[in-house]
Amino acid sequence: MAETRQIQLLKRLLDIPSENTDEDDRVSFVIDYAEYAVKNYCRIDEIPAELEDVVIMVARDLFSSEGISGLKSIKEGDVRFEFGENAFGEDKILNTYHCQLEIFRKPGW
Repeated sequence: MAETRQIQLLKRLLDIPSENTDEDDRVSFVIDYAEYAVKNYCRIDEIPAELEDVVIMVARDLFSSEGISGLKSIKEGDVRFEFGENAFGEDKILNTYHCQLEIFRKPGW
């Protein structure tokens, strides 16, 4: 789950007032998803400090793009997320950060 510091930083980047907690679930989810996508792309288990800002920027792009608008609903009990068509365009977004991510990418087998 995203840290409070990450949530507040992303909300500032998205011009969401810090006192507005209506979007916190979506913001937290997008941060977690961005972290997963970066780990998967780089084939790593932990996000190094050097990539923490990149994760937030990927999350910002996912939230702002058509990607997160594909998120139709969030349910907290028994965790359920429902997406529409074309829910995430993370490949396109991750390609934007290719230079920063390639440094940390481990070779695949």
